[in-house]
Amino acid sequence: MQHVFIASLLALFNAFDQDTYAWLPFGRLHGKVDAQGRRYFRGIPYAEPPVGKDLRFRAPREWTTNWKPSTRNATASMPICMQPGGSWPSMENAMNMSENCLFLNVVAPPESLSNSLYPVLVYFHAGEFLYGAASDLESDVPFFADDVVLVTPASRLGIFGYAASDALRALSPDDGAVGNNGIMDQQMALRWVHAHIGAFGGDPSRVTIMGESSGGTSVIAHMTLPSSWPYFHRAVLQSPGLTQVKPFGDAALNNEYVLSYLAHAKSPGCAFAGDGYVNIEAASLYSAHLQVVAEPCKSTEVASCEQRCDANATCFALAIDNRTGVPTITLHADTNIADMSVLGPGPASMLSVRMKRSVGGSDGVNCLLQANASQLIMATFLVPRSDTNAQDSYGPVVDGVTFSAPFIELVGSGQTPPHLPVMMGANKDEGTMFLIDHLAPPIACNASSTQFLSWCAQYFCAADAPTIAAAYQQLAKPLPYCAGLSAGAWGGGLAASRALGDVAIVCPVREAARALRDRWADAHATDADATTADEASDLAPIFVYHFAHAPAQSINMDPHSLPLYGAFHGAEVPFVFGDQFELSTDAERTLSLLMGCYWRNFIHHGNPSADEGGCVGGVTPPRWPPLAKGEERTMILDTSALKGSMQASGVVAGVEAFRRSKYTDDGEGVGPVVNLQKTQCDMWKALRPTNLRRRLHVEIQH
Repeated sequence: MQHVFIASLLALFNAFDQDTYAWLPFGRLHGKVDAQGRRYFRGIPYAEPPVGKDLRFRAPREWTTNWKPSTRNATASMPICMQPGGSWPSMENAMNMSENCLFLNVVAPPESLSNSLYPVLVYFHAGEFLYGAASDLESDVPFFADDVVLVTPASRLGIFGYAASDALRALSPDDGAVGNNGIMDQQMALRWVHAHIGAFGGDPSRVTIMGESSGGTSVIAHMTLPSSWPYFHRAVLQSPGLTQVKPFGDAALNNEYVLSYLAHAKSPGCAFAGDGYVNIEAASLYSAHLQVVAEPCKSTEVASCEQRCDANATCFALAIDNRTGVPTITLHADTNIADMSVLGPGPASMLSVRMKRSVGGSDGVNCLLQANASQLIMATFLVPRSDTNAQDSYGPVVDGVTFSAPFIELVGSGQTPPHLPVMMGANKDEGTMFLIDHLAPPIACNASSTQFLSWCAQYFCAADAPTIAAAYQQLAKPLPYCAGLSAGAWGGGLAASRALGDVAIVCPVREAARALRDRWADAHATDADATTADEASDLAPIFVYHFAHAPAQSINMDPHSLPLYGAFHGAEVPFVFGDQFELSTDAERTLSLLMGCYWRNFIHHGNPSADEGGCVGGVTPPRWPPLAKGEERTMILDTSALKGSMQASGVVAGVEAFRRSKYTDDGEGVGPVVNLQKTQCDMWKALRPTNLRRRLHVEIQH
């Protein structure tokens, strides 16, 4: 598989042998043309480099400088934004990082002889707001580039894009906004598209914003940010983290940890304050597979251990383990604070952490501005992932200016564009990646009902555990990693996976879709073809999908472990983009053609079933109904109905098999089903006000 992938990639690169040009106010861009005539322009700056004391941690500034020389080479990817190690294989240019990273790529159709303009797709990449790049082999394959202009912008990540504290507000004296510079980078890219995409044949009045995972979270961020509304007209959200937003206090706590680390590292302008310790509440700390360099305090008294830490120049924190009832206190130096037991079997690590307090206020800001980028990355990597988003150390911040509440609440209260067509959805096995790769406490695949109840009490909230456990007792179809169970048997691992996927992604998507439908209905209740809000809701262009196919191969997954994950988080991306490196069967290629048709139609018309014969291969998929009130229909996207018919007849007949297939309400087959996951999702919505355990809001990597 890898040899085929590399050979195909080399063949693709060798196809770029013709030059093309685009003219902007700053000069001329030199790009390349592929064998199909598609035009590629890479590494176009859309904002000033966010570097130095004047621009680090500040909102982006528009690019206004003429290029020197006047023709800019746009044939190669520029450095990606600063991020910790651990990128995925499909990410291009992964080892070339810089703070100077605010660039975007454009893939445009062949130059048109007419004056007609193409619709535009702006795609925000995934990666937890910590990782990722504008150039990624899964999402820059130009499936849409026959009649869509594709734009992929980079934006600041981690501490560079989402640092927040009261002191950092001083860097934005006009409005006091803080903690969302990465989102504002994206908005600047949207402004650039609005102003300049016509030079590539794009229509600035037909812009769709789209993203997967944290990219989908970025889309919802702009949907709740009125200053972004003039720059897009449709939205696609694939497995978005609608709860992936940080309270300001959590973000400020991250900042204190970073300052403590920088003081410990003797970064210029950084120092310990010498006035005590800052506390992180008891939480499960995620260890990034680093060796813990530490020594036991040999005392159960916190004050005594703080004195020992004060006397030790290399010590900057205490970890207090209260699981046994008698505190076990560890002095930490040189690396992250974590209990390695979270990586293996056994109970979750419940630690309290006390760090030496560093200088704050303007001195703390000066420390951050003077630190070199590699030190900030190291500090980012060591931030305890212990706050409201258990797996996310950085992300959009509720700062009271840019965002006043979590995204799911802003959507629910109608703070979104009133006339926006939206396509959104989630995958069947959203929880497997988190369950297998990151989960603490762990749970066995074949765990009993009693063990699952205990796990619910540990992971969520003890008072709600019986309600949660009861909602998942009827699941009778084990995931692939539960293959050891007999057919139809119940397993606690399956239930845990579904619970995690539902609470993090599947159910918030359903809830947001309902709110967006109602928002449209309220705005259109007096339309000529609707006399009431209920009738208007039936016309609302809100389209929901559920991707249920387990891929046969993936660039970013170990082929030996891939079967464990099912229809995992992110599995739909190569199907949307038509990534031929990953589509290994006729059934998968058929599903990709149909999904590409849905996505392409939506980008053109705001309706995935708009049929004008413009899809690749001339396919016409089944009608995708909107999420009407009272009959909430979700489009199932799967190959299960195709597998038997694809053996001899190939892709064309597979399209017809897709159209003729029967639909079932348990999420199997192809087509729309009614009220998918209603019981579980209604439960999670009811529990949210009371289930305040920090680990409720989980978000899955990539």
